[in-house]
Amino acid sequence: MSTSSRAGDGLSDQELQFASWWVRHGDALRKNGHRFLIAFSVLCWSYAFWVVLDTYAISYPKEQRITQTILRNQLSLQTLQEAAPQALNPSQVQMFETTGNRRDIVAQLSNANPQWWAEFSYRFNIDGTLTATRTAFILPNSQRYLTELGWSGNGRSPALVFDDIRWHRITPTAVDGDYQRFYDKRLKLTFTDVTYQQDVDYDGKKVGQTAFTLKNASGFGYWNMDLMVILYRQGIPAGITQINVRDIKPGETRPITIHWFENLDGIAKTDIQPVVNVLDQNVFLPSTRF
Repeated sequence: MSTSSRAGDGLSDQELQFASWWVRHGDALRKNGHRFLIAFSVLCWSYAFWVVLDTYAISYPKEQRITQTILRNQLSLQTLQEAAPQALNPSQVQMFETTGNRRDIVAQLSNANPQWWAEFSYRFNIDGTLTATRTAFILPNSQRYLTELGWSGNGRSPALVFDDIRWHRITPTAVDGDYQRFYDKRLKLTFTDVTYQQDVDYDGKKVGQTAFTLKNASGFGYWNMDLMVILYRQGIPAGITQINVRDIKPGETRPITIHWFENLDGIAKTDIQPVVNVLDQNVFLPSTRF
């Protein structure tokens, strides 16, 4: 006959042991369970409170400040971009034949900035061949010609190439608070009696000739000044040269004659452009030279 593993009221030893353990520890487990539920509830409500506090009292104002900072930075960048100089604007490059199988290359450059002037280097690229590097400047709100005269290379498609553009912002104190008035006061040049003649006899040769009268109506003299002279045929440059005149005194009137060995025909217009940097005090004659 087999021996039963159950005792008492029919519970097994394991069940009796578990019941005895539960009697001894049940109250403690219930209390600890209540404590755990309370702690868990407190933790959940604390987290919820922190989320609300962080969202509306900490992070939101911080994020608002970040947004405002980004907006201010964008406005600052926009202000800087608006204050920065606009790019120089060159015209289409033109090239025309001269004597001795040479060619002149010319482009007109515009600077639309009212308060910025630029110094730069430039070259012309003719079908992969580069001309010599030249240095030049352009004043605010002005136009000027860039040239390569008497070029003897090959190629038919010239392009203007800039190197090392250096912008300078005009300081109001340097121009008495008004650049345009400053410029107009110092550069009062007029060119009158401008003529162009063909077939002028010059050393036994028939050449073209441009003549004009330069008058300096300002109270300022100049050590030297370049004059760019451009001949137009049907509105297109047909000849260009540059001369230098020296010791131009205030109020002086000076006749000038230029000979063109190309003896160009059909010339309908002559443009004379002074090239002088009135922002450089070194270009002016001292009063002791008047």
